[in-house]
Amino acid sequence: KVVAVGEQSSIWVSRDSGCSWFSDTDLGAIKNWTDVAVSGTGSKMLAAPYRGKIRTSSDGGTTWREVGPEQNWISVATSFHGKVSMAVGNGQLWTSLTSRNDGGWTMEDVGTSSSITKVALSGDGAYAAAIVEEGYVLLGRLRVAPQGNRR
Repeated sequence: KVVAVGEQSSIWVSRDSGCSWFSDTDLGAIKNWTDVAVSGTGSKMLAAPYRGKIRTSSDGGTTWREVGPEQNWISVATSFHGKVSMAVGNGQLWTSLTSRNDGGWTMEDVGTSSSITKVALSGDGAYAAAIVEEGYVLLGRLRVAPQGNRR
């Protein structure tokens, strides 16, 4: 499965390695999607709206639910198994663990006053990279990373 944000900020999905695409209409009325992330297993998916709450799916996009606070989301990432997720909202870094029953998101202090524009996670969810406005990259080990989820 391949997922992308495309024309008119819609979420597009391909189940045949990109030969054909369809617009995922199960994500509600928001048309201004900014980013998507899919776990390595394909089961965990995140979709970031410019205004609103993040949508998450734990069944490969069959069903979706809203999580986290209302923000101007611009970037999302998830680990290989989908146990750790990160997002950038209003220039701040947010983390979420699937072990939390409420699917809650926590704002992280990354030691910079610069706005973060993009985030990426290592496969095991233990390390993150964030790009800030000025173009430099912050790298670090996450304090919230679950133990024992190595690939």
